Order: sequence, then structure tokens, then C-alpha cells
Amino acid sequence: MARRILALLFFASALSAAQIYLADSTAYVTGKSSILVLPDAATVEFRIEIRASDMSKVIAKANDLTAEITKELRKAGVDQPLIQSGPADIYSELNWESQRLEHVYGLRLDCAVDDLSKVDDILVVLAATSSESEGSRISSYTVNYFVKDPSVYLPELQEMALADAKTKAEQAAAAHGLKAGEILDSDYSEPYSGYLSVWDPYSSWDFSAKDMGGKNSLPRVALSYEISATFKLID
Repeated sequence: MARRILALLFFASALSAAQIYLADSTAYVTGKSSILVLPDAATVEFRIEIRASDMSKVIAKANDLTAEITKELRKAGVDQPLIQSGPADIYSELNWESQRLEHVYGLRLDCAVDDLSKVDDILVVLAATSSESEGSRISSYTVNYFVKDPSVYLPELQEMALADAKTKAEQAAAAHGLKAGEILDSDYSEPYSGYLSVWDPYSSWDFSAKDMGGKNSLPRVALSYEISATFKLID
């Protein structure tokens, strides 16, 4: 008897971890799916930094550098405007070489493009425009790729997630000598509900996700979908 109780407790724990719940001849399960897709847009983020001993010259230099970057981007065929992201940083610090107080002005800018071939052009312009000797530089830049409309992939993700939910329901039912039948009706307009999310590039990757990009060398954007469904259990 004790072994049977321990076995049931272990099984209940496993079901909970897998987000499967059995009650009243039904199985409530959570199905998941994920795919890797090619991006169709990108944002290049970068930060300009201006240093000068005269505070009145700092803002003027920042405006000149921004105008120069914009001009060079236009020459490279990039027409998208530079957008400021976040407030500017203004502070003062001692220059140890000259032993003079310097004022520092930092500004983060974004340039978004739909034509991914322009990303390299933007990076070339940023590398060529910055001039450390003139007291201005581009201190860092980051390229973020994304999908403008992830819902395009929703039908396939739903189908995959529903299949995953069905498999989990069948496994849970089999453990009790039953079978998973049809999806039961619910209060929703559809017999199941779900949500779509774009994965944070800094979160854990699911390396088992289906790669939709083929042999394309571009980075991938990870999309995930989760669905909840209730299945009828039958003998």
C-alpha cells in the first residue's frame, strides 16, 4: 500500500511539472511549440560620446557629429532617420593626461531598416565617421534583428502546440489505462486558448526548435507558442 501511495505521489508530481492535470475523466494539458525564423527588419543601436573642456562646445559637437553620420548614411543609401533612445548623459570628469576637467556628453541613437543588406552599410559609416582625436567617438553599437509580424507564423505554431498537447494527454491517459479523446468544448469561442511570444535573445534558447531559415546565414528570431486544452478521457 505504501509503495502504491508513493507511486501515485511521484506520478502526480511528474504531471504537475509537465503541466498536465487529470480530473473528472478529463486531461487538462499545456502544449508548447517553438520555431526559428529569419528576421525581416533590424535596428542598429549606437552611442556617441563627446568630450570637451568647454561645456558650450559639447552640444554643438554632438549636433555636428549626428549631422555628419546622417549625411554619410544618406550617401550609403540609408534614408531612415536617427532616433534618440533614452535621455542623454552629461557629466564631468578629470582628464588624467591633461589634468583638466572635461565635460562628457553621451547620446544613444537608433537606426531601423527593413532592408537587411543596409546593416553592413550602417556599420561601415559608424566605423568611418567616429574620430577619437577630435574628442568625439562612437563608443559601442549593437544590431538587433526582429520579425515585424510574428502572427504570420501563428497557424503553424498552433498546429505544433496542439499536437504536443495531444501527445501529453495521450501519455497521461495511458498511465491510467485510458485514451485521450476529443477536445472538449469550453467557455471560449475556440476549444483551446494560447499566446504567442518572441523570445528574448538573452534568454535560454531551445535548440530543438524547428529552423525555418534553411541555409541562410542570417541570425534567427525565436518564436514560441503555448496552448492549453482539455481532452476527454475514454476507456
